[in-house]
Amino acid sequence: AGQQLPRRLHQLNQTELGKTALKTYQLSGAQWLARKSGILKVLGLAHADMAIPEINTLLSPLAETYPAHVEQAGVVALFKGCLSDSFDADAAHAGIRILNRLGWKVEVPRQQTCCGAIALHSGERDVFLSMAKTNIRAFTESAVRYQAILGLNTGCLVTLREYRESAPTNDGRVSTRFHQKVGDILEFLNRQPQWNKRSISSLNKKVVIHDPCSAKNALHNTQAVRQFLGRIPGLEIIQPAEDYICCGASGLKMLNPNPVQLRLQAQAVDSLLGNNPDIIVSTNIGCSLFLNAGLKHRGKKIPLMHPLTLMDKQLA
Repeated sequence: AGQQLPRRLHQLNQTELGKTALKTYQLSGAQWLARKSGILKVLGLAHADMAIPEINTLLSPLAETYPAHVEQAGVVALFKGCLSDSFDADAAHAGIRILNRLGWKVEVPRQQTCCGAIALHSGERDVFLSMAKTNIRAFTESAVRYQAILGLNTGCLVTLREYRESAPTNDGRVSTRFHQKVGDILEFLNRQPQWNKRSISSLNKKVVIHDPCSAKNALHNTQAVRQFLGRIPGLEIIQPAEDYICCGASGLKMLNPNPVQLRLQAQAVDSLLGNNPDIIVSTNIGCSLFLNAGLKHRGKKIPLMHPLTLMDKQLA
């Protein structure tokens, strides 16, 4: 039963009712009561509870269309991801606002669903294939031909890029078109020429970057975040104090981590905090949630956010 609990929580999070329930859990005071009573430890949910970031408000669901704020350069689609949609909605809204300011109309197809990574890694291949085909249809059957399909989360992006091999469709051209359009939102933004028309406020802070395994070993795009944040005047990008292998999150296993995961988490947190940063950024929501739990365990309140959220605060 304990092994099924993380999967059940993930399934709950994919429904609007479930997302609202998880947010209301924090905002209503139920989380405070659960922590004080000790019931979370009894149920084996203490680590899962610690991973949930602080939510200050109930953000409304993303709309389907966001028009460009300046002369339109084109139309892109956003793959929001199920975890990011609930626990890092700020990043999705920030990414949309940045794209709009740079002249891009953004569409968020309602038919999209989870990328399927959790199902695939859990051995539920039929569920994964169903999700993959749903997403391919959602992004390719629209009357609008998107210039790009942009992902916020490196973990989801790795899975989306594997659809062509792991979830072939009857129409190979459709699968190929989807594969060719899928891309990382930071890489896409870095290519835009409209930056020289925007003003970016100075930020005299130190930021350290957590490079997720998905970015280092699969996407090979760790420089994208550095190029992106390098546009912020005054921001000092510092290195972790020491190299570390992995943050230890390992998908849904982070909700009930084993001793090896906790050791990896401790090493990562030590390294990220070692040079006294003001801000930590990561492009993987799973890593962010797990690292956030490690920071909370130590009583550290240092902001941990997506690079998009940081840029959005500075971009005029």
